Amino acid sequence: MAHVVNTIRLSKLDTLPGTKLCPADLDCDGGMVVVRDDGSLSVAVWVIDNDGRPSIHYSYKVDARNNYILGSARYSGETLEALLLGMKRPPAEQS
Repeated sequence: MAHVVNTIRLSKLDTLPGTKLCPADLDCDGGMVVVRDDGSLSVAVWVIDNDGRPSIHYSYKVDARNNYILGSARYSGETLEALLLGMKRPPAEQS
């Protein structure tokens, strides 16, 4: 079992690990990166809700082999970026 070695809070304009995107590109307000001793990262991106609390909109993992994991699927970095941007648009806009 991997242990957390560092937690990094991301601002709206910081780059998300494994992408060229920042939380603002996804209409979000910030993020958090959890670094583990096995070399993996967990990333959560949130918006601030009406009560002023963070509400997670997206989360993904990057394993020690640089596989990007969203749910149970693995993606390349470019595919993950496209997927995150696609989830940002309402279903009516997607084609």
